[in-house]
Amino acid sequence: MTGVDLVVFDLDGTLVDSSRDLAAAVNHARRELGLEEHDLAAVTSFVGDGVDALIDRAFRGCSDVDRARARRAFGDHYAAHSSDRTRVFPGIPELLDALADRRLAVVTNKAEPFVAPLLDRVGLAGRFDLVVGERPGVPRKPAPDMVRRVLDELGVPADRAILVGDGAQDLGAGRAAGLRVVRVTWGYGDVPDVDADLVIDHPSHLADALA
Repeated sequence: MTGVDLVVFDLDGTLVDSSRDLAAAVNHARRELGLEEHDLAAVTSFVGDGVDALIDRAFRGCSDVDRARARRAFGDHYAAHSSDRTRVFPGIPELLDALADRRLAVVTNKAEPFVAPLLDRVGLAGRFDLVVGERPGVPRKPAPDMVRRVLDELGVPADRAILVGDGAQDLGAGRAAGLRVVRVTWGYGDVPDVDADLVIDHPSHLADALA
């Protein structure tokens, strides 16, 4: 891939494996409501569209009042334990080193207050020129709004940027913003039919493609 000045990364399922801490927070909230726990695979399948969607999926059939209780319990637990078992995927630090001469950004549907502390705790703080998380009133991926904010703030045209992610919402946001898109196969998204400019099985493959 040529002519790439900016690489925009998804977070969960692309840079970090946060599934166990998300599952722990979901199941903490379920216990608070007297409900049985979900297994890891179920919670992982709920991830990718922000905390409200996660709570809706993990507490399907509950009342609005109980879902509000669950969201508070989830948020309190996750804020305190977001990096207990979250790990950077193998090869990601080396990829970021290889891309040090380019602008780097994160665009995630994770609620913004959780993002910076998590990046700090897993050792990725300071590696990105801009980090954008979910904010109230701003459409989440696959809407292109957050990606366009990155382009605007960093002053990079869409045709000089790529988006790297594991989910259909990531690739859809990149496409809608006019970026080329790269799908990673090590994350949570099961999107084999999504049209991508490049599909990679290891972070080193992206470094090679951009060399």
